[in-house]
Amino acid sequence: MKALAHALTAATILIATCVHADSKPHGDTIPGTAVPEKFTIEKDGHLARMVVHYAYRHMKSGTVYRSGKNEVFYFKSTKVRFEFDCPSHRYRVLQTVFFSDREGKGNVVHNQTTAGKWAFEPDYKNPLGAFSIACHAPGKH
Repeated sequence: MKALAHALTAATILIATCVHADSKPHGDTIPGTAVPEKFTIEKDGHLARMVVHYAYRHMKSGTVYRSGKNEVFYFKSTKVRFEFDCPSHRYRVLQTVFFSDREGKGNVVHNQTTAGKWAFEPDYKNPLGAFSIACHAPGKH
């Protein structure tokens, strides 16, 4: 009976961890793995777009509401397409693709294409940050 109680406690902790992970999809990255993909930079006037790849230390879960019910998906990496308003120091997410494996490999388990709201980029002066890389680098027009 004690073994069953321990097993149920462990299962509850695992489920709670998965649910908590859903609330922080860009947390828990492996150090050094937020990688701006410079070859994806596109410029359009004062706007710049670029993909940033994130790999995660642990499997993450997300939930999407589809066909009248919640569907859970699991992922180990994401590729996020950002749009930067360079003079206004703002950014927004245009697309997030969730992959079943690290390094943006494996199956695409979810593709979110709804553009997010504009937000101020407090780290816009960091020369190694995605904002500076996209806004200051030459890119495809």
